[in-house]
Amino acid sequence: MYIYIDAYKENKKIENKENIYQAFLISRWVWQKKIDIEKILNNDIKKEPMTDEQILEKIKVLNAIFGGEVISND
Repeated sequence: MYIYIDAYKENKKIENKENIYQAFLISRWVWQKKIDIEKILNNDIKKEPMTDEQILEKIKVLNAIFGGEVISND
């Protein structure tokens, strides 16, 4: 069972890097910005699950990198 769990985690890691790379390519085409994709892709994903606050911080960083706006629904 652990082999399947490890394989699933590895596939998710690869899928996440592919999604980030696709977003990078789209940003290069749409906004004509130069982004250091190697720095983003080489950032290893932590082994333990992220907390909600850590996920939010990661999203804010990626949003800032790709030139997004922060819109609050408060």
